[in-house]
Amino acid sequence: MIAGVTVIQESCDGLTFRKRGASGEQTIAAGTVRDVRYSKRSKWFAAGDAAWKAGDQSKAAGSYIAAAAAAKNWEKPHALFRVAECRRLSGQFVEAITAYQELLRQVPATRFLGDCLERIAACERALGNIAAARKSYQELASPAASRKLGDRYPLLAALRLLELDEFAGGRDPAAALAAYLQLQASAIDHPDIANMARLRVGCLLLQRGEPDRARIYFEDVIKEREASELVIVAGAYNGLGATFLAKEQRKPADYDAALFPFLRTVFHYGDQLAGSELLAEALYQAGVCLAARPGADDQESAKLLLRRCQDEFPASEWAKKARLR
Repeated sequence: MIAGVTVIQESCDGLTFRKRGASGEQTIAAGTVRDVRYSKRSKWFAAGDAAWKAGDQSKAAGSYIAAAAAAKNWEKPHALFRVAECRRLSGQFVEAITAYQELLRQVPATRFLGDCLERIAACERALGNIAAARKSYQELASPAASRKLGDRYPLLAALRLLELDEFAGGRDPAAALAAYLQLQASAIDHPDIANMARLRVGCLLLQRGEPDRARIYFEDVIKEREASELVIVAGAYNGLGATFLAKEQRKPADYDAALFPFLRTVFHYGDQLAGSELLAEALYQAGVCLAARPGADDQESAKLLLRRCQDEFPASEWAKKARLR
């Protein structure tokens, strides 16, 4: 975090700024910048931020479009990028791809270049266009991208390519595990990417029947949770809970140990995970853990959680399991 600065220039080549009271300028690599928050915003951009915070992606996108149209300064690329993000987060993947491409057309050297390329590939993946997603990730992982964007985006692209291979069944689980472990070690300067790799390592170890080893990786993600998006952290809490239930003969202590991580997902992250399978899993598993307790209040709470799982995620595998209890 660097506060009290004046930003001179933003581009994919770096961010140049001057600290308050200093005469010289400093430049840092664009790939090391997580976010830039400006104190002076237009009324349109401020309105977009307010709608974004309130969860109204449609209204936010409209305000950001107005901000981009009127902008003659830093707001244009920021507003265009947020328009695209609003589309993506609303599940409008085709429109999101168009919006990311529009940003790259209007501001080719934008600092958001790496983010746009990665998000375009993610949208292609969400649309089921796996070949297109793979091609985009391969371009982002190329040495040319590394020279232009630093090492973060090629690492992120390498991780996404591993995921594509893993979920398409194109990589042996043991080979996938080794690849994620190697990538985690390579991402020492990028804790968010390291956490993504750790999460997959934990999940693969859990699938291999090694819950004690898996628990270490889930706990490491939780320790570094400030570096990651909430879906990664929530996934780690769910994984941690699952390690205590990964026994054929479970004891009351196992259910008690598993309960907190699942409840953490439900009550700490639940509002931001609406519609997510992570929330469906946490609701079901927390209900199972509470049902294993003898108290009447626990039994009633278990019924409420299992019912909520069925009501909010009727087509999920977790709801099907809840209906059988």
